[in-house]
Amino acid sequence: MIRKILLIALAVFVGGQCINAQKKPKTPDVPDGIFFKIEGKGLKQPSYALGTMHYVHGDYMHHIEGFDSILATIRCLATELKMDYILHPETVEVSPDFQLTRMDSIKLNSMLPDIIAEFQVIDAGTPDVYERTFNAQQLDSLDRAMEYLQVDDLIRGLTQMQGQEVPAGKIYRHSSPLQLTRLLQALSVTQAAKYFVEHGYSQDYQQLDHKVMLTVNEMNEKQNANILCVGLDSTYAYRQMQENSTTIKDLVADLTSEHMARLIYRAAINYHRVGQTFEHCMPLYDQGHGQEVVDAMSAIEQKTYSDPQLVDGRNRYWMEQLPALMKAQPTLICVGLAHLVPTAGSEGVLSMLKKKGYKITKLK
Repeated sequence: MIRKILLIALAVFVGGQCINAQKKPKTPDVPDGIFFKIEGKGLKQPSYALGTMHYVHGDYMHHIEGFDSILATIRCLATELKMDYILHPETVEVSPDFQLTRMDSIKLNSMLPDIIAEFQVIDAGTPDVYERTFNAQQLDSLDRAMEYLQVDDLIRGLTQMQGQEVPAGKIYRHSSPLQLTRLLQALSVTQAAKYFVEHGYSQDYQQLDHKVMLTVNEMNEKQNANILCVGLDSTYAYRQMQENSTTIKDLVADLTSEHMARLIYRAAINYHRVGQTFEHCMPLYDQGHGQEVVDAMSAIEQKTYSDPQLVDGRNRYWMEQLPALMKAQPTLICVGLAHLVPTAGSEGVLSMLKKKGYKITKLK
C-alpha cells in the first residue's frame, strides 16, 4: 500500500526538474493558434484540432467562436486518454506498476514510518527537517511558495475538523510528506478554479479537455450521436514513459527525510512558478497565441517539454492513427497544446500533418 501511495503521490515530481533548453526543430510554416481546421489530403469533410492548456476551465469551450456548432458535426473525438479514464477512473489502470525489487519494497515499508515521524516532531530547540536541509534563501522561497498555494490554511482547517491541536509556526513543516504531496497536487487545481471563478466562470470547475469528453459522452447517451471516442495513447506508450522516469528509483536509492524534503521543495517551487505563469498565459491563450503559451510554460518545465518520449514519441505514435481516423469521419483532436505546436522536443502534430499534405487553418 505504501508503495502505491508513493507512486501516485510523487509522480508529480517528474516534470519539476529542469535541464538546459534546446532549440526547436525546424518546422513547416503553420499558423499560430489554439484551435485549427484540417482539410485536404482527400478528406471529404474537415477535421479539427483543439490545443488545451492544463487547468483551463471547461466552460471555456463555449467562449471559442464556432466550437459548439463544430462539435455537433464531428463523428470522432480523439483525446490523449480513453474516455473510460474520465468516466470510470477507478476501473482503469493508466500506467503499469513500477517493477520495484523485493528488497526495494522491504526498504520502503521498513524505513518510511520513521522518516515520516521525523517531519512531525515539534521541538523548539531542534531544527526541523527543512531547516536541516535548506539554507535561509531556499527556506524563504519554499515559505513563499507554500503561502501562495495556501497550504498552511488548508492543513489548519483539516486539523481543526479532526479535533486535533494545530501546531504553531509553519504548519506544513510538521506534516506528513506523503500527505503534503497529495495536498500540493490538489491545491494546484484549487488555485486554477479560484482564478476562473474570480473572472466570472461558474464554480462547477472541470478541466477543458475533460469537459469536452464529458460533453461528447452526454451527446452519445442522450442524443444517440454515436460519436466514436478514441484514446490515442496506449498502455505501451505509458510504459515507455514510466520506464524512463527515475523518480521512484531515485527516492529508493536515497531514502532519507532530507531527500523527501528536497522532493517537496521541487514540487512546491514548481507549482508556484506554474501558477504564476498560468496567470500570465491565460490571456495569451484567450487571444490565440498558442506558441507564446507553450514557450512560457516550457521555460519553467524544460524537462517535460523536451522529453523525447513524453512529447515527440507520443506525437509520432498518434500520427500512425490520426490520418485513418480523419479519413473515416470528421474528427476533433483534443490534446495538450504542446503536442500541436513546436517545442524543444518535437516539431508538433500540426507540422507533421502539414508535411503529409494537409491544409491547416487557424480558427482561434
